Amino acid sequence: MKGVDEPLGDFVVFGRVKFPYVRARSVQVTGVVVAALIVADEEVIIAGSGRVGVLASNTCVLVSGKRPIIIERAHCVNIVALGTKAPIVLRWVRAARVYARKAIIGELEAREVVLAELCNVKSLLRVSRVVFADPHVYIEDVSELGEVVYSYKLPEESK
Repeated sequence: MKGVDEPLGDFVVFGRVKFPYVRARSVQVTGVVVAALIVADEEVIIAGSGRVGVLASNTCVLVSGKRPIIIERAHCVNIVALGTKAPIVLRWVRAARVYARKAIIGELEAREVVLAELCNVKSLLRVSRVVFADPHVYIEDVSELGEVVYSYKLPEESK
């Protein structure tokens, strides 16, 4: 076990990770991850599938594969959630900046949010700026909302 004064190393795994907790400077997993807690000082990159109880880092990049990635609570400065065949499921998110594509989000609290195609948000708590990059976005409840930007163009109506 490393001491308090020693720097933490990188945690890189190709395959399957099943630990109660992971603590490192940088966490990179390609494959399946099952953990109750993942904490990283710099970045967490998960490409594949799995379930995480609490995710905390400066930058979080989540890319799903054939199966979803399910995150119960995410505390990150920047989150990029890219669902491919399966969605990214984020039950509770607190972040400064969020970019989501094909994601299912429960409660979202952020400064800036970009919602791309096929995003569902149950509750938008406090958001300063929302950018809608696609018209196929569903938001159920909005508590406090700042600036709203639509970056897509609607098709011209035929006369």
